[in-house]
Amino acid sequence: MKEMRWIPMEERVPENPKDWRDNSNRYLVFSDYGEQSVLEWCDGWNCSLLSDGTINKEYEIKGVVAWMPLPEPYRKEK
Repeated sequence: MKEMRWIPMEERVPENPKDWRDNSNRYLVFSDYGEQSVLEWCDGWNCSLLSDGTINKEYEIKGVVAWMPLPEPYRKEK
């Protein structure tokens, strides 16, 4: 089970994705001005992991103070 609590950036940052096509690098984040949003982590917030394995930090978002994993997606019960 995923740890569902706010994790301060000073405590640790998310792990880089093992596969750039995997959506497991999306997190709920809390900014220093009180806004919550969902961002991707790739050696920085909302950076792009390119298909050649390099990281594009052109659009890196600053000001994230805490993050937490997203819950599992909803699945209709059978």
